[in-house]
Amino acid sequence: MPRPNEDDREAYRCSVSPENAAAQLKVGGKLHLVAVLDTSRNGFTVRMDHSTAQKLKGDGPYDLYFSGEHWEVQKESHFDDGELFTNVGFSRVRERTKVEEPHTAWWQVWANRQHANSDPAFLLYLMLAFLFACIALPGVGDSLGTAPRIRKGVHVIWDMVSEMIF
Repeated sequence: MPRPNEDDREAYRCSVSPENAAAQLKVGGKLHLVAVLDTSRNGFTVRMDHSTAQKLKGDGPYDLYFSGEHWEVQKESHFDDGELFTNVGFSRVRERTKVEEPHTAWWQVWANRQHANSDPAFLLYLMLAFLFACIALPGVGDSLGTAPRIRKGVHVIWDMVSEMIF
């Protein structure tokens, strides 16, 4: 069975509780207090007083600030209940919420990189370096016969590095 296209599905509507319905609508450069009645994937239904609804000229776009988000919306429908309020349906045009990038100090970045050293290959290198250091110790290396070879290897590496630098 083929999957339905997202545009073919019915739009959902979620009611917003009155405690969380406070929003601001920017009309003509001024913010007006409104209440969001419900939301959907396509837009919002907003209740406002008649004076604010009369200031809506054309379809928009308008700015809606709701629940910590900033949306550019366009007027879709208009319903006057005959009393004090008007319900207006808005469709979402684009989200304009500013995303703040977290600011981290250099020491936090450095501390986070230290966790990257738990790689098994890194631990293997540490173990080999420890084993090499134990074999190079004067007492252990002399009894095993590895100390002269290790000293000679360190001198060869030192000479190569000093030739490249100087």
